[in-house]
Amino acid sequence: MSDHQDEFSGIPNSKEEAAAPIVIPSEIAAVGESGVAPSIPVKQEEDDEFPSKIVVRRVRTEPVEVLPGAPKDKGLLYSLLDTLRFISLGLVIGILLVVFVVQRNDVYGPSMEPTLHEKDAVFVEMVSKYFTTPQRGDIMTIDATGLTGYTKKEKIIKRLIGLPGETVTIKDGSVYINGTLLDEPYLADNVPTYMNDSGTASGYDNITLGIDEYFFMGDNRGASLDSRVLGPITASRIKANVIAKIYPFDEIRLF
Repeated sequence: MSDHQDEFSGIPNSKEEAAAPIVIPSEIAAVGESGVAPSIPVKQEEDDEFPSKIVVRRVRTEPVEVLPGAPKDKGLLYSLLDTLRFISLGLVIGILLVVFVVQRNDVYGPSMEPTLHEKDAVFVEMVSKYFTTPQRGDIMTIDATGLTGYTKKEKIIKRLIGLPGETVTIKDGSVYINGTLLDEPYLADNVPTYMNDSGTASGYDNITLGIDEYFFMGDNRGASLDSRVLGPITASRIKANVIAKIYPFDEIRLF
C-alpha cells in the first residue's frame, strides 16, 4: 500500500507515527485549564427561513363596556310574582287534567261486587271515548240523570254487556247475545241474572239495540239498577272508562 493511500485512510505506518503526540488546538486545550469553554464561532442559520424561536401569543381583549355585566338582583317582589306564575300554571294544567283527562271516583253501593266494593276508589279516563268505540266487558261511568227509574244525581258505574245492533236476551237466569250464551267470568259463582216486572213489561228482557245504544249491567245482578230497568244507554251518556282500582292499596289493579 502506498504512502498516499495510508495517509488518506488515516492509519499510521509505524510505531513512531502511532506514538506521536496529538496536537489539540489551543482554543480546546484552554478548557482544561480554566474550566470554561471558549467561545467558538458558530455559523448562524438562515434568518429568512427560521427568523427566531420566539413564541408569540395573541390575546384577544374586549373593551370593558361590551362585556356582559353581572345579573342584577330583581328583588323579592319579582321572585314572588315569578313563583306565583309557575304555581298558577301548574294549577291550570292540573284542573284541565282532572276535568278532561283523568279523575278519581269513589264507588258507592254494592252493585259491582265482587269486582268493586263500597268505598273503593278508581281512576277513570275521559279521552278514549272520542277516539275508540266501547268494548264488551268495559267498566264505565254513566250519567243516568233523567232516565225512568233513576232519581239520583250521581253517575253510576256498570259493565258493558250489549253493543249497538245486538239482541240482548235475559232468560232462565242467563244472558244471551244474538242467541249465544254470554261467558261472564267476572261474576261470583252461581250468580243468576233475572229481570223484574217493570223491566220485562218494558221489553228489556229481549231487546235489539239501536245504532247508538248500549246495554249495561252491574256484576252483582241482584243489587244493581241497570239497563234491565233503565233501558238502553246512549253513547252521549257514557262519561268515562274505568282504567284502574287504586284503593284499597292491597287491591290495586288495572282494568
